[in-house]
Amino acid sequence: MNLTQLPAKTEEAVSSVLKDITPEMKNSFRNILIELFSLSLEMPGKLNYTQLERMGMHTEKTYRTAFNRDVDWERFNEDAIFQVFSPSDRMSIVIDPSFIQKSGKCTPCTGLYWSGVAGAVKHGLEINAIGVSDLDRHDCMILTAPLTPSAETRDKENVSLRKWYLLTVTNCRERLMKISTRVTADAFFATKDFCDGLRAIGFNLISRLHDNAYLRYPHKADPEEKRRKGRPQQYDGKVDIENPDMTVFREFTLDGVKGRFITATLNSRSLGRNVVVTIYYPPKGKPKIYFSTDLALTGEMVAEFYKLRFQIEFCLRDAKQFTGLGNSQARKYRAMGFAINLSFAALNMAKLVIHKENLGISIGQFHLIMMVLATVSRFNSRFAEPPTSKKLVVWDKALRELAGASAIPA
Repeated sequence: MNLTQLPAKTEEAVSSVLKDITPEMKNSFRNILIELFSLSLEMPGKLNYTQLERMGMHTEKTYRTAFNRDVDWERFNEDAIFQVFSPSDRMSIVIDPSFIQKSGKCTPCTGLYWSGVAGAVKHGLEINAIGVSDLDRHDCMILTAPLTPSAETRDKENVSLRKWYLLTVTNCRERLMKISTRVTADAFFATKDFCDGLRAIGFNLISRLHDNAYLRYPHKADPEEKRRKGRPQQYDGKVDIENPDMTVFREFTLDGVKGRFITATLNSRSLGRNVVVTIYYPPKGKPKIYFSTDLALTGEMVAEFYKLRFQIEFCLRDAKQFTGLGNSQARKYRAMGFAINLSFAALNMAKLVIHKENLGISIGQFHLIMMVLATVSRFNSRFAEPPTSKKLVVWDKALRELAGASAIPA
């Protein structure tokens, strides 16, 4: 494919998905939405109302009005996800809260939230990104990202932070159940109340336990042993992570990962249930304990699914760097939600085009090509003649060299 066709291919992909999911949408708003997707992927600076008016074809007021419209982002992203990922048993739901900088004391949902980048609590917004990861493609795409209510709002409703995260999963349960019944999350979610809440709505959790987790060997009764009075024995003692009983554990390795893994079904005292545990012993550092509440899952799958969890971190990074996540000037709840979901939907569209055209480029390269083409198109439309086929070939070669994408099949 000639890279000069990338903007047209992107608009075609967005238009196709919109037509499938929202046939009742007015053409005027659909055209603005398609333009917003293109601007999100080609904007050289911050994606805000001022920049949209400068780079787009409408006024700032038109864009502000559009950001207050309702769009079924979950349905849009679901359609894009199933065009990239093939439905299989090797998919998992991934959740990851993320901090977004936002000033203003009167802006809805602002408060003090943990920022992993700063390593401290900061004032701003927080979203709970819910994505879909696929082991076969080793990638992740975002389904939805609801805003976290402020601490005052949660206190009035008597809802803790973990309970709010659980509610966000419950709200899109029907869509998530079509994809997978496994939810992968970091060690913050490895608590009994969160596990029980997920199990109540039909999901299993894959996560990581603390290094000092209290694990016990389930007791295996000997059929020839005489039964004693009193309560039957349940456990055969505590697991020593540094010296595990290898008659219970099974050892394995993963391709591309240094160190060794051992796995067994153990009892977690903090979770109050039996779980499939996988312990990773790296060449340096302390062992890491991963687990799954799905007892049918193998230790290898537990390790691979948790390893794949980090792909959602790359989605958040790419959205912040290339599609304007956190740049919005919006101060209303609906407009902020529109801006956040637009950035993730644009990211999904970029991955869809890369997949369909078999480009093999990164999101950064995709953004760079779109940005250069948009700039050249504006200059060309005002000061030059329409591009000829020879010019397009020359531009295509230059774009490949600029983006470091010389290996893309033409």
